[in-house]
Amino acid sequence: MLTQVKVYTPGQSVLDLSLGAGFQTMQIRDIGGIGPVASTVSTIPYGGVDGETYSGVSRGKRNITMILGLNPDWSGQSMSSLRHLAYLYFMTKQKVTLRFISDELPVCEIVGYVESCEPNIFSRDPEMLISIVCPDPDFVAIAPTVIIGTTGLNSSEFFDFEYNGTVPTGYTVTIESTPENVSFVGTMFFYHYLGVVTDESQPQILFGPILVDETHRFEMSTIPGKKYIRTKHTSFLDVVNLLSDFYMGEWPHLGPGANRIAVSTGADNDQKWTLTYSSRFGGL
Repeated sequence: MLTQVKVYTPGQSVLDLSLGAGFQTMQIRDIGGIGPVASTVSTIPYGGVDGETYSGVSRGKRNITMILGLNPDWSGQSMSSLRHLAYLYFMTKQKVTLRFISDELPVCEIVGYVESCEPNIFSRDPEMLISIVCPDPDFVAIAPTVIIGTTGLNSSEFFDFEYNGTVPTGYTVTIESTPENVSFVGTMFFYHYLGVVTDESQPQILFGPILVDETHRFEMSTIPGKKYIRTKHTSFLDVVNLLSDFYMGEWPHLGPGANRIAVSTGADNDQKWTLTYSSRFGGL
């Protein structure tokens, strides 16, 4: 159950909008557009055959709508002052971050831009009708999930975990030296299975040369729009791009439910690896 919405607008304090009972000067009476965004399925017609061929699918932007009831505390507020307070947070063109607190999901947020903020001033029960357009349709958990392990000798040393998001997501992987094994120069193999693993399951595979020592670590990001494979100095901004040196069938990503990964260097060196991701939800 959705219990609270917090509104973050540049230059203003946090606006806390609760969905519970009790007196609230600004009361959320309805929220729309928080379910899964409709997808656009693209197809191409055949020349002389019935039907069409599938060519791709994507989800567009999210449009969140809110109806806010205005309930002034008449000892220090008026309907007009409360309406202008709402304008501070929901002025058109304004960038806003909405943070959602619920009983079932981790705390999530989404960034959007106010499309409209329309008051019905002359109603007996004044309300604000607000529309917010969010270019990225997903609700993203504010607290990242971090998984830590050590590199193994071969691909059979797996780590299994559940991804609780409902939308596939990318992640970052770092490999660092440990006091017991300071350095490694060689080939890293990364295996990622999506879903329940069976004898027929095929992993996403990525491998290439890496350098890890006291001053350098390996970094990989499979996050769309922020993808890279590189070696980075731990103290300076020196970065070596390794993308052209790596082989992959596709960029690996987490899928909802079961996931299995293995990080192998083919040597008994136990370097520390860290996988970090933020859960993404297609609807609340």
